[in-house]
Amino acid sequence: MCTYPGGKCPRDPWEESADGLCICHAPENGKVAGVAPKVWEAARLEAKNKAADFSGWRFPKDDTGFNGLEFAGAADFSGSVFVGNARFLHATFHGDAVFRCTRFRCETRFRHVDFGADTAFDEAIFQGMAEFGGISCRGRASFRNAGFRHGASFGGAVFELETDFTEATFRRHASFEGTTFQGDVTMDQAVFKSDSSFRRTTLGGFTSFEGTRFCGPPMFDAIVIKRGSASISGLDETVKGILGEAL
Repeated sequence: MCTYPGGKCPRDPWEESADGLCICHAPENGKVAGVAPKVWEAARLEAKNKAADFSGWRFPKDDTGFNGLEFAGAADFSGSVFVGNARFLHATFHGDAVFRCTRFRCETRFRHVDFGADTAFDEAIFQGMAEFGGISCRGRASFRNAGFRHGASFGGAVFELETDFTEATFRRHASFEGTTFQGDVTMDQAVFKSDSSFRRTTLGGFTSFEGTRFCGPPMFDAIVIKRGSASISGLDETVKGILGEAL
């Protein structure tokens, strides 16, 4: 049995792993010819389970990834590592999608993904461009303490319930252009180290920016605040002035 901590991986140890890990958990799985396709074959098969467990997996480079895939139920990617581009274009999650402490080492593409339940990217690290354009989140969405080290795009995304970006860090451009937040939004103590855009963003609930730092002036052009300016809290006077001009 695989020696991955917790003893819950039933796969056989891979002979190339000095630590007795299976091909899905072994960090070396992308360095031996012919192994990467086997990892992805196992991944697509796992996605059919009602409780797919990808925790701690090492995903080697693959041109297709999870593009267009339908996850039958909950999917747990906690602590997993994507060595190549993470591809989830037009994927569908019917259950909770958990990416806590996941590390995306290259570009991440979640464009037009349908998240049917709660979604968590808490403490995830995005080392390349993070694309969440056009996603639909039907449950609660959390990006607490997430680190976006390259650009981040949520353009056209729809968040139906509460959305949490508490203590998230955006090192480069962050775009929420055309994003719709139907529920409450929390961005307390988030840090925007570069420019950020909230053009045509819709805020349907209460929005909190307590302790949020904007190192570059945010753009709030044509923003829609359905509950009025009183539903936004925590902005400093400078940012309030910019927001006021956009109303």
